[in-house]
Amino acid sequence: MNGLLIGRFQPFHLGHLDAVLFGLARVDELSICIGSSNKDNEKKNPFSAAERREMILSSIDPSIVNRIKIFNIPDVDNHEKWTFEIDQIVPKYDIVFTNEGVYALRNLLKLNNFSPDELNGIKGIAYRKGNEIKINLPERVVPTEKMDIDLPGYAWDLLPYKNKPFDLYRSPMWHAEYDFEKRSPYASLQTSLGCVFKCDFCMINLINRNDTEKIGVAGKYNNMRFWSPNFIIKEFDKLLKMGVKTIRIVDEMFLLNPKYYVPLCEKLAMRNKDDKLRMWSYSRIDTIKRPEILKLVRKAGIKWLCLGIESGDKAVRLEVAKGKFEDVDVKEVINKVHEADINVMANYIFGLPGDTNETMKKTFDLSLELCTAGWNTYAAMALPGSQLYKKALEKKYKLPDSYEGYSFHSYETQPLPTETLKPEEILE
Repeated sequence: MNGLLIGRFQPFHLGHLDAVLFGLARVDELSICIGSSNKDNEKKNPFSAAERREMILSSIDPSIVNRIKIFNIPDVDNHEKWTFEIDQIVPKYDIVFTNEGVYALRNLLKLNNFSPDELNGIKGIAYRKGNEIKINLPERVVPTEKMDIDLPGYAWDLLPYKNKPFDLYRSPMWHAEYDFEKRSPYASLQTSLGCVFKCDFCMINLINRNDTEKIGVAGKYNNMRFWSPNFIIKEFDKLLKMGVKTIRIVDEMFLLNPKYYVPLCEKLAMRNKDDKLRMWSYSRIDTIKRPEILKLVRKAGIKWLCLGIESGDKAVRLEVAKGKFEDVDVKEVINKVHEADINVMANYIFGLPGDTNETMKKTFDLSLELCTAGWNTYAAMALPGSQLYKKALEKKYKLPDSYEGYSFHSYETQPLPTETLKPEEILE
């Protein structure tokens, strides 16, 4: 089986190396595509394709370098043309998984051979039939009652390391309490998949999608799937045994369903009597109002909560389907979190539908007043799969030609206009 890894590698770093080694652990041969290969000597692309190629080759052990092929992929005008360019340069791929892939892969491995007739019966894949690309119907995703069995945890032991497990994985400085020695080892894990809310700017629930509509809208698939608390605590125990204390819980909405997070936090609190765990999780303002819950969360070792405040204007929050969030006293909730000795990382979005210069100033002023330990700011984007993307298509807004334009952090970021603001005015 062959694999494909695409990146600009400006420069090639340890994260890229881990991705290469991870891929080689699962495929016979890995094709590495150097993106923007026609760009160099500029702010965004300082290194030439030849220099990046040398970085890659010099970082990989000679004993496995023969399993790697490197290809240059130049930039072109739009995404469709770019994917066509890749298809012309790299070796032909045979099968692509179109959604979660768990059951599709299992059914694929049961085949005697990969003939087109057999592949035709496998849901959740696309494949070649001669010069034609066939796309089969989607496969179902793993339901909650099957999560422990069909998505059985993390293969921590397969991750590469230098001297000891996880020593190549480092957290942000603030997550390590600004102590460089605490940055490693570091791990992240999930206890659930998806989200029950339908925020217009979000596309995370596409993970639950299994229909054939041309344009899927994430809010239609708002559902959460959970691993059991007993199953998850075993994953934590594995990490603790390997010396991992700094952990990011990457669930979109960790503090939502007490049925799952309360027993898990109780078990973690028993393992954190020395208060050495440094954990970070996500939640919403309107789900964490109970002080007794916050005390339990803190005892479990969660020292940071990343909270989506989004806007300082209630009408703007309501406009993007933030649920009953508009009724919550943001300042009161933040104070309760601080009283529980938990730091807050606040998220704000500028340029949401309904935003004006006045409402964005309210958001900025609120961020100063709350004085959280940290804050992240984003421009509202028409992320493919979000309700904002569908609205942007309906209003014929100019959308990015490549996925880089949808990135919050790229030089090509192209935020949505509002009724009163141009994209460049939002960025200013």
